[in-house]
Amino acid sequence: MYSDPIFDFYVTMTAPPTTILRGPEPLLYVTDIYRSVAFYTEQLGFTVTESYRPHDQLCWCRLERGGAAFMLQSASEKDGSPSERTHGIIFYFFCTDADALHAEFTAAGLALDPPQKTFYGMNQLSLNDPDGYSLCFQNQIA
Repeated sequence: MYSDPIFDFYVTMTAPPTTILRGPEPLLYVTDIYRSVAFYTEQLGFTVTESYRPHDQLCWCRLERGGAAFMLQSASEKDGSPSERTHGIIFYFFCTDADALHAEFTAAGLALDPPQKTFYGMNQLSLNDPDGYSLCFQNQIA
C-alpha cells in the first residue's frame, strides 16, 4: 500500500479542541428561489430552517436534511449566468443508501438514472437541480 509521509503527518496531527466546527454550508445563487425551494423540499426532502424575507419576498434561506445543510439566495446579474455559477461545481452528500434515495426521489417525481458503482468503492446517485448545480448522493459500498 502506498504511503505518503507528508499526508500521514497531517492526518495524525490534532488541533486543540477549542472551537467546534460544522459545515461547510455552501451558498447557491439561484435564478428562481421559489422553484429551487420547491425542488429541494418537495423532491429531495430538505426542510427550510431559516429564511430572510424583506418586504415579504423570499431572497435567502437555509435548508437541512439530516446532517447536511446549505443556503439558497436569489441571484442577481452580477452573480453571472447559471452556467457560469455552476460550472465545475459538484456537491457531494454522504448518505447511508443511495439506492433508497433513488427510490425516494423517483417516487417524488424525478426521472433519474439508478446509482452507479464506482471503481473506488462508492455507490453514487447523480442529478442536477433546476439551476444546473450537480448533486451527488453517495454511500460507500460494503
